[in-house]
Amino acid sequence: MKALTVTKSIELFKVLFEKGMQKLQEACEVYVKAIDKDDNGAKEFREAFPTIPASAWTKFENVGRKQMIPELLTDTTPMAERVKKLPYSAQRHLYGKSQQLVTKTGDILNVSFHHASKEQARQLVAQDHIRTPSEQRAWIENTKSGLEKKEEIKPQKVYEIKNGKLVILEPCSFTKDQLIQALAEL
Repeated sequence: MKALTVTKSIELFKVLFEKGMQKLQEACEVYVKAIDKDDNGAKEFREAFPTIPASAWTKFENVGRKQMIPELLTDTTPMAERVKKLPYSAQRHLYGKSQQLVTKTGDILNVSFHHASKEQARQLVAQDHIRTPSEQRAWIENTKSGLEKKEEIKPQKVYEIKNGKLVILEPCSFTKDQLIQALAEL
């Protein structure tokens, strides 16, 4: 066989990969038809393919029922993990496309689907849709105010008296009067 050039190898890979994804979709549809017809079907499939983890069968069912696009089976990026929860039509529309991301300064960036960080994916993808820039601004404000509230919460007790000893629970500083109060409790 004649050696393949990289370009020809890429072309061949693309053709075979696309056929493979199509066949995977068909296989998932066969699985769904089988488990819908027979209550023991899912168990029998799992026994026939013991090296396939249970979590994969759930995803195969989702693909077979057209609840998840097959491309998401092999994509473990933060965006893919969140997009899997969206309706099928939204997955098909969004998969692999750049999204507009609002920064904390209000600028808008185009973020690659496959390069978005976990935090960017959280900002971009709501439970049932991709957030618009205005929704992202509100999300940023809500997140920021939530962080401010967490920072404001301080432990009630920074020290306690145990067995006649003053035990400091948190890094802190005392005024002279506070220290006198703590020592008085001994």
